Amino acid sequence: IGAVKADLAGLGFFGITLLAIITAVGGGILRDVVLRRMPKHFFTGFYATPAFLFGATYYLIREYMVLDLLVYVLIFSTFVLRILGIYYDLSVWVPVKKIEIKKN
Repeated sequence: IGAVKADLAGLGFFGITLLAIITAVGGGILRDVVLRRMPKHFFTGFYATPAFLFGATYYLIREYMVLDLLVYVLIFSTFVLRILGIYYDLSVWVPVKKIEIKKN
């Protein structure tokens, strides 16, 4: 997991959350490319948010729990949050106005 590796490298809050997001989004894009689909990250708004929450929560409570237990609890809760996001069609704010590009 990117967040754990960032923590072991001593990168702090920004590094932990950034690598948690890169790991999640990168894995999802790789999955979609292998399945020959347009990556969902380009047109949906609730994919990186659970990963950010995972990284932030990991950073805040990493010193109070055993590492293995913490990682398993956070992976499970992030998975549940993602499933709820899919089920209830949750999304973060995205611009409403579409930009039209004129082709000459």
